[in-house]
Amino acid sequence: MCCKRNAWSLLIVSVVVLTGEARGQTVEAPAFQPPRIIAHRGGVVGGGLIENNLPAIAESIRRGYYMLEVDIRESADGHLVVHHDADFVRFYDDERRVAELTWDQIKEIRTETGERPIDFAEFVAACRGRVHLMLDVKGPEHPEAFFQEMEAILRRHGLLDSAMVIGTSQAKRYFLGKARVGVNFLDLLKHAEAGEAVAERYFLFEHGE
Repeated sequence: MCCKRNAWSLLIVSVVVLTGEARGQTVEAPAFQPPRIIAHRGGVVGGGLIENNLPAIAESIRRGYYMLEVDIRESADGHLVVHHDADFVRFYDDERRVAELTWDQIKEIRTETGERPIDFAEFVAACRGRVHLMLDVKGPEHPEAFFQEMEAILRRHGLLDSAMVIGTSQAKRYFLGKARVGVNFLDLLKHAEAGEAVAERYFLFEHGE
């Protein structure tokens, strides 16, 4: 099993606010804010902690992380499953794929130490009032009900307004106007030049090489 490959994996996101400057106006520079650290794949990973699981969330909160990036997939019966890979080989040594199994089957899978995959509702409940979320929705495309359930869970726990959304274009389209969605620098400029309220709708997200 591989726990070390992604140990201490951190995601630092620059949230760029474009106001009048993008339209050639002179505006006062915003006050400096220190970087906010986001834990990749659902929390602090390593030292016996596996990604996208409750102990990893707890450790991230203990260390004062601002936000957790969480990977969301869909099971065969439409359940929202928190898991990065398409299959369960890493950590669980199970070659079956998330999309091929029902949630009842998935929640029976165990690591050598007895941990199991968790669903989105469990993940969000553990974060409520303690840490913000970045949503990485994995493909392929999902039915409308998939996103509606995700939205309902976030609203129920008060985490929708502060959420950031990356992942598929479908997910970004659904959540635009409900949460901020990640765009590259050129697209951010286009939205600003079009007069959109970019600080309320978008954030800068660039994938490194």
